[in-house]
Amino acid sequence: MTTSNRQKEERRNFPRYQPIDSSTVMLSPDSIISFKFLDISKSGLAFCYDGMGLRSKLKSKAIVDFFGEKAGATDIPVKIISDSDFDAQKVLKTPRKMPYLRRCGVKFGSLSDDQKAAINIYIRGLKKI
Repeated sequence: MTTSNRQKEERRNFPRYQPIDSSTVMLSPDSIISFKFLDISKSGLAFCYDGMGLRSKLKSKAIVDFFGEKAGATDIPVKIISDSDFDAQKVLKTPRKMPYLRRCGVKFGSLSDDQKAAINIYIRGLKKI
């Protein structure tokens, strides 16, 4: 299986929602803190951050904590699906180039009932993308 086929297979299959609050994400062990929370679904999330890329290059294990005005969840196991350059001019509608912004997409691992509930509370009322 080619890398692009594997990435397509890893993509989230649930509807995605756009956060409307000032939610942030922290990805450990690299302690990456999001600049903008881009989208969330019941199976994963995407965010952008300021940096040169993940130092640990962990593709199978990481932990996400997300904090929002509506709900939050901690110690969510994730698999990093993508970590790439982020086109800030296109997405954030800014005329300035931001060369160190990156987009990280993660797929949730096995979630506890509390983690599932927190994600469902967070998603409730958000606009589908």
